[in-house]
Amino acid sequence: MNTNTICRIRPAGRHILTIGRDLIQDNYAAVLELVKNAYDADSPDVHLEFKAFDDLSGYSIVVSDHGHGMSTDDIINKWMVPSTSDKRDRRKSPLGRMMQGSKGVGRYATSILGSNLYLETVTTVGEKTTVYLEWEPFKDATYLDDVEIIVETEKTSEPQGTRLTIEGDKEFLSEWGKGQFYKLRDELKKLQSPVSTVFGKDEFCIKLTVNDFPEEVENIDETIEPYPLFDLFDYRISGKINENGKGTLTYSCKKARNTIEEEIPLDLEKDTGCGELDIDIRVYDREPEAINTLISRGLTDESGEPLGKNEARRLLNTYNGIGVYRNGFRIRPLGERTFDWLELDKRRVNIPARCVGSNQTIGYVQIQAQDQSGLIEKSARDGLRENTAFNQLKAITTLVITQLEWRRYHYRRKEGLSRPIYKIEQNLQQLFSSEALKRNVRTQLDKGANAEKIIELIEQSAKQKNKVTE
Repeated sequence: MNTNTICRIRPAGRHILTIGRDLIQDNYAAVLELVKNAYDADSPDVHLEFKAFDDLSGYSIVVSDHGHGMSTDDIINKWMVPSTSDKRDRRKSPLGRMMQGSKGVGRYATSILGSNLYLETVTTVGEKTTVYLEWEPFKDATYLDDVEIIVETEKTSEPQGTRLTIEGDKEFLSEWGKGQFYKLRDELKKLQSPVSTVFGKDEFCIKLTVNDFPEEVENIDETIEPYPLFDLFDYRISGKINENGKGTLTYSCKKARNTIEEEIPLDLEKDTGCGELDIDIRVYDREPEAINTLISRGLTDESGEPLGKNEARRLLNTYNGIGVYRNGFRIRPLGERTFDWLELDKRRVNIPARCVGSNQTIGYVQIQAQDQSGLIEKSARDGLRENTAFNQLKAITTLVITQLEWRRYHYRRKEGLSRPIYKIEQNLQQLFSSEALKRNVRTQLDKGANAEKIIELIEQSAKQKNKVTE
């Protein structure tokens, strides 16, 4: 006998952990997701507080903001619904900010950072809602809705905003050392576009506090600011390219005195294929004299003291990269020094006199929303999907960089700044050329030389190439 049964798909309990721990790239990405949530809540600021327990048995992270908060209805029907489309549907916050979240998974990043979460949120009308979550029960639950969660609501006179308290044991604590906090600071500094005009008058402040971690970790109490390098460039090219492929670029060179900015008309003769682009790229020479000039322009440390040469080079090594930003926030890992998405270093190896390397460039490419540009963020928050639009983005950005490279190349050649590079190129050509060796071998063979003489010639050639390499 045939029977028909109506069934429903029920996600397993551990599905919620898969969203957080498997889709969020790492601890840094998890923290950044929580920062973006504060921005989406129209908060003027967000405070990240890391504190180790007195006995070092674990730690807590408190993420607090002064946004519009969430009502009990928001908590039950939005916050507790994985992959909700709420932000994607609304697109803009009540105060007009473009929403950073769209996947409906960022809040579950807290499961990466600790074993439990205490949420407190207060709305503009004084409704306070609290939720306490332990992640372990989800691992063993057969179905997601088998785990019961208590949601409490009360009236309060507390100021509006949201406060997340995340706690983790010693295993979670061990994931945060001196290097990890240095990396987190770097990520936070690069999170927002270095040019404030992206936000206009919309201020958003990030504060980071770190206390009582093991001795090698220094306490931190700072307001995150972009690195001071951006305005101290040697060469710059910037401009806006419209969706129709037309635009105007502006080139400037700080190394040359009494020069005016050059306007460069650009016409791709077709649509960009990736929406409207706003590009700003700065390039820095790395010779000792150039580093001295960079310091003389006002490069200082965070206390305002001038940096030495080694510190200046380290800062360049740390803060290089061309980031891709959407609505003023960087899309990781584009722009990280270890992720050369434009293959600048590969180009420089082929043409070292003209092409710039990734450790010489700092900049950004501002892109439009996904439906306008075709540039789609991956669900795992690890970059953009490598589709046709992304390939177009790479090609156009490289074209803009090439415009700067040619002008920089001619300036350096005119001023005699490229002579060391010419010498390197000549030596490289000698190193990989075997023509001289072939001629010598042919001459010796014509003279009737024996095998030992030929081997001697080859050994001499090898020693000469080793000398060039050194």
